[in-house]
Amino acid sequence: MYIPPTEPEPIEKNEIMDVFGVALSAQSEFQIQFVSFTLYFHSGTVTLIEKSSKLMPSIITTVKNRNSIEIFIIGHADRVGTEQYNMNLSSKRAQWVKNFLIDSGIKSEISVVFYRGEKNPSILTEDEVAEQRNRRVEVIVR
Repeated sequence: MYIPPTEPEPIEKNEIMDVFGVALSAQSEFQIQFVSFTLYFHSGTVTLIEKSSKLMPSIITTVKNRNSIEIFIIGHADRVGTEQYNMNLSSKRAQWVKNFLIDSGIKSEISVVFYRGEKNPSILTEDEVAEQRNRRVEVIVR
């Protein structure tokens, strides 16, 4: 019997520290030079789910506060549709995020866009399986 995965949910900073605090304190300073965000999209669209929409101001603030020199924006898609369709969709998602950052005052030249289509899924699925965690854009702020 197939039980679909649950929708991803963010956890609070204090919960992260309770679980991972000792490990995080052992990290070198190099580890904190990068901050990453994952944005999730509705199926077949460049429309963010509500929880991801709420992350956008945090991304802008992080980039501005860190005086970031590079932002990597990596688009992904689930396996619904052809490989070419998903490659195009992941490109559109990544470009949408870049345009949002530019419209919010982030310099275009510090953003690098990649797109992977249905390659590199977060969750392995069969073809034509809609998986929200694979419909994403990863934003890595340096």
